[in-house]
Amino acid sequence: MSSSIISAIKKLRELLTREEKLQWLKIAGFALCTSGLEIITASVIVVFAQVLTNPVVGIDYFRKVGIIADIPANMTVFYLALLCGVVYLVKNIIAATEIFYQNITIQRMCYNFKNKLLQRYADADYSFYLTRNSSYGMTVLTGDASSAFLSGMVPLASVLSEIIVFCCLVGLIVAMDLKLAMTIFLIGGILSFVISKWIFPLFYSWGKRLQDASLLAHQHLLQFFHSFKEIVLLGKKATAVSEYKKFSLEQSKLNAVKTASNALPRITIEVLFVGCFVVAIAVMCLDNDSPQQMLGVLGGYLYVGFRLMPGLNRIIMQLNSFKAVIPNIERVHQEYQIVASKDEELDIAEFHFKDQLALQNVSFSYINTARDVLQNINLVIKKGECIGIIGATGSGKSTLVDVLLGLLKPHAGSVLVDKKFSVNSKQWRAHIGYVPQEDLLLEELTVFENLNYN
Repeated sequence: MSSSIISAIKKLRELLTREEKLQWLKIAGFALCTSGLEIITASVIVVFAQVLTNPVVGIDYFRKVGIIADIPANMTVFYLALLCGVVYLVKNIIAATEIFYQNITIQRMCYNFKNKLLQRYADADYSFYLTRNSSYGMTVLTGDASSAFLSGMVPLASVLSEIIVFCCLVGLIVAMDLKLAMTIFLIGGILSFVISKWIFPLFYSWGKRLQDASLLAHQHLLQFFHSFKEIVLLGKKATAVSEYKKFSLEQSKLNAVKTASNALPRITIEVLFVGCFVVAIAVMCLDNDSPQQMLGVLGGYLYVGFRLMPGLNRIIMQLNSFKAVIPNIERVHQEYQIVASKDEELDIAEFHFKDQLALQNVSFSYINTARDVLQNINLVIKKGECIGIIGATGSGKSTLVDVLLGLLKPHAGSVLVDKKFSVNSKQWRAHIGYVPQEDLLLEELTVFENLNYN
């Protein structure tokens, strides 16, 4: 497993709570249970294949497990077939339960994480948003987070289950015929090396390019609808449409390549399976095995191959899918760490506003700017006064209002209510009536509720 996959798994793990990590152990427990039943099923099929050619062998097997009743030789076939069917049915019921539990659990993890990330956004300092593209957080929350969990964790859960089953069934092959197993492992090892060396990096590259194209297409589309008035007035409709089409076309091409290439592992594994089957027959013929021995081993081999071939294909496809969403995981992880700084809003129980709001030697500058937007501002606003702030564009009017509201914290000086209470408090904001330049209208609310909300 490549270092990029391991690194991405670690980052996903850091996004989970302790309880969610324990739920992964339950997923592994389900997989172990399914694997045990896979081994039992395969073992019964190996015996069943031998009993078909010589039913008397079945009586010996029954005696080995403690059943000493006088069973007709021909009935051993029936009993073994019945046993095989029951075990297979139970195995599939547990496997279906495992898949259901996996998906429900991971969907819940995704839901919880999105809420947790949104809460971090809500708790973030206002200045955090001043230097960011407004669509970035939305893209991370609605796109990358879903991809990281649903297209990242679901494949991981499937890979975990399949690998456990794979290891158990491989152990069964070793138990049946060591030389045959070593031959198959050699071929499989060569194939795995080729896939990890050349195929996986391709999927990662396509996933990164697809993510970039999707983000740019989303941003251009958002800009088109958000700034349609300006686009019309500037005569840039054709340019806006052309830019979106360019990135949308790139996105479509990459999706097509990614989808088509998903068939490659299946084709490769099918060829490998048929080749290994021929090799198995050749090895047993060279060892002068009896037809009965060959039939038993081949019966088990066919079942194991029947189970491993789609399983191995799923492992490769799921790892490819996981590789493709590693950029999403990295972005979500990075964003989750960045938004860790909270707005240090105060909770002042005894807060009151009786006299004045005063700014004393207030200075403020934005991040990555050399000059102060506000410099040594001194202002006293008495309760009940009505004032207006006038100035040229860029002179700091909005910044001054944001400082008064407690949204921005001055780098120097103080802003106090009644000479002692900070404006950076819940209680001060509860006293503020604010009319924004752009109204936020929520369709699910009535007109009155929207007015009250704003």
